Amino acid sequence: MLTIRDGLIYSSANPEKSIDYAKLVRRVHFRQGGAVVMATGFYDPPTEMSDPDTQKGNISAAYAFGTQAALVEVDPETGKVDVLKIVAVHDAGRILNPVGAEGQIEGGVAMSMGYTLAEQLVVEEGAVVNTSLADYKLLTIGDTPEIKVVFVGEPDPEGPFGAKGLGEHGCVPTPAAIANAVYDAVGARICELPLLPEKVLTAVKGPS
Repeated sequence: MLTIRDGLIYSSANPEKSIDYAKLVRRVHFRQGGAVVMATGFYDPPTEMSDPDTQKGNISAAYAFGTQAALVEVDPETGKVDVLKIVAVHDAGRILNPVGAEGQIEGGVAMSMGYTLAEQLVVEEGAVVNTSLADYKLLTIGDTPEIKVVFVGEPDPEGPFGAKGLGEHGCVPTPAAIANAVYDAVGARICELPLLPEKVLTAVKGPS
């Protein structure tokens, strides 16, 4: 039985016997008839599967949280919404790569702005009828506002080195933040995306 700790491999029976992990791998690999050192591992986090009857459970070892606020301008004559700034505050545990994590949030915000303001997939009888990108509007870098990213929170004991997930953080709060900002600006509550100008204008003017 062997134990790997701090870059060394120990004999469990005699802990005083050890060898550097990298040195052992080189000895196994770089020799006549050498082999590639391979290993597998599995981590089962402390979770609780959902009860099929109550739908209650605890399916994740760690939960990440995030919130956003949007500053917008709404043209009352056309219904066009311009997003001027997004402030994104997220708890992802210990941030291992600050630049990469910030870019993840910024990319998520930019992507989410697309389906908040422009992207509309039209499906009729199970078929997509948008024939080209002329009928499926995508935002460009010119439409991306100032994005301020703030990370908060403490290292999570169940995460790798204290980190938590950051995959969808930037996407999820963006539509609600923009829609709430539109409501704050013009008093029109819109609960269906995308916030196309004609939809916003109709909501602002009210029932005809």
